[in-house]
Amino acid sequence: MIKVQNLTKDYRHLRASGFQDEPVEIDWKNPDIILDIHSLSGSEYVCRFITKDDKQVYAKQDDSDQVYIVSTYLVERFKKKYLDYQKTQ
Repeated sequence: MIKVQNLTKDYRHLRASGFQDEPVEIDWKNPDIILDIHSLSGSEYVCRFITKDDKQVYAKQDDSDQVYIVSTYLVERFKKKYLDYQKTQ
C-alpha cells in the first residue's frame, strides 16, 4: 500500500500547462509514454505523451480530442520517478 501512496504522491504535479489550440501533426499510435490507469470502479484512463522536436510535449487522453501542452521538466521528472518504481518490483 505504501508504494501506491508514494506513486500517487509523486505524480500529483503532472498537469498540463496549456491547450494546443492550433492543429499539429502527431502520431498518437506511437507515443513516447503511455499512462494507463485502471480505477477500482473498473474505469480505464489512457493518456499518451509525445515529445515533438525535443521542445514541446503533447498529451492526449484516448477518449478526448483535446490536446494538452505539458512542461518538459514535469515529463522528465515523471519518467525518472516511473523508472524508480520499475526497479522496486
